[in-house]
Amino acid sequence: MIMLGFYFGLLAINLVLCFLLLKNDIRSYNPAAIMWFVIVSSFLIPSIADPFAGLVAAHPFSVSYYLDISTLIEAQLFVFLFLAVFYFVYFVRNMTNKRLVGIYAAHYKAQLWGGSASGLTAYSLFLMLALLGFYEAYSKYGSSIFSSFSFTQRREGLSAISGFVLSYNLLVSAGVLFWLVMRKKFLSSALYLVMYLFIYFVMGGSRQPLIVLLLPFVFYFFSSKKMGFVYAIVLSLSFSLISKVLEFVIYVRNTSGLSARIDTLLEFPSFLFSVGERLGSREEDLRFAFYYFVKKFDGLEGFGDFTYFMRVMFFWLPSSLDGLALKPADFEYTMFAHYMPGFEGTMHPTLFGSLYADSGWIVIPWIVFFVFLLLITGPVLRCFRGIPYFSVWALFSYTYMMMARGAIYGPFVVLVFGLVFAVLVQKFSKTLVQR
Repeated sequence: MIMLGFYFGLLAINLVLCFLLLKNDIRSYNPAAIMWFVIVSSFLIPSIADPFAGLVAAHPFSVSYYLDISTLIEAQLFVFLFLAVFYFVYFVRNMTNKRLVGIYAAHYKAQLWGGSASGLTAYSLFLMLALLGFYEAYSKYGSSIFSSFSFTQRREGLSAISGFVLSYNLLVSAGVLFWLVMRKKFLSSALYLVMYLFIYFVMGGSRQPLIVLLLPFVFYFFSSKKMGFVYAIVLSLSFSLISKVLEFVIYVRNTSGLSARIDTLLEFPSFLFSVGERLGSREEDLRFAFYYFVKKFDGLEGFGDFTYFMRVMFFWLPSSLDGLALKPADFEYTMFAHYMPGFEGTMHPTLFGSLYADSGWIVIPWIVFFVFLLLITGPVLRCFRGIPYFSVWALFSYTYMMMARGAIYGPFVVLVFGLVFAVLVQKFSKTLVQR
């Protein structure tokens, strides 16, 4: 009973810390709020029931193990270490400059209501470049792309260039829609949305582009309402419903062909209220991989070697040009192989699961990395104006959302690419205005 009480006390502290971080970032219009929201909703709140889980088999293909209280306590201590450091950094920063939260909030509002349309053409053309993937698919598969084109065909049957434009281009362009809608440019909004959804539903893909499209709207609702933080808490308590919707998006993604995907959309009500899990891919279940890594850490080959950290540090080096093999292989495959033996894929065991698997308790390099990322988010956003600002804001929200799930390398690369593109768009737009 003592250990059980200690666990719940520790969990309560982590919930308070995470909610305080969430409240701070909502007030300052910081996209890092998305990370705290996902951590609270998909990990900390569901963890309340974990001491009573017993034998765990979170996925049909995953390992099964007995979840004991000592493993849960160690996991929550690991989470506490990070959240306490992050809160301390926020506290010191805000005490050093008490006007900082207001400055970031004012800049967000200035870009929303006073930012120019500079860059709209560039981002629209960039989005349309994704049609290159559609052209290649149509050239290769013909009209069958509307009836039987699958996610596997897209992933394995198209060129690397098509794969790039069908993912990066949508993510980089997602934030533009929010600016168009908020500025009441409804015709442009409709055209932009139709193009975006056409590319997504015809060509398929992961659910992230759709989520990123919605994140700025959800965040604006939280930040613009007097009771916004309370609404965020209520939504976090209702995350099981959100998880079900996200699971449905995967279900639609795995359906082959546009017509079949449209038909599948009509199944949403029955899917939403179905008792069984059709995919075994609930967001809340990711934490069980984290617990498994904590429990079996010493016996898992490749863990604790900072492989993932070094891969992130060498993000700028394409693997095809790495003749000296400086850049490690993708650690997400290593985690997947241990958690789902006999299968191949990438594993996202929550942010803390990825960090624990990569470093164990020797986490100082990771703490420095995340503190740096959190501290530069606001200053980086202040460098952008108008449409590029909201593109970058959406990319940061995407990055933080994915990092909360345990995917660090891929989103970070997308963020850096999007930042470079936004700098070029803003610089080119200024040059045109000066002429």
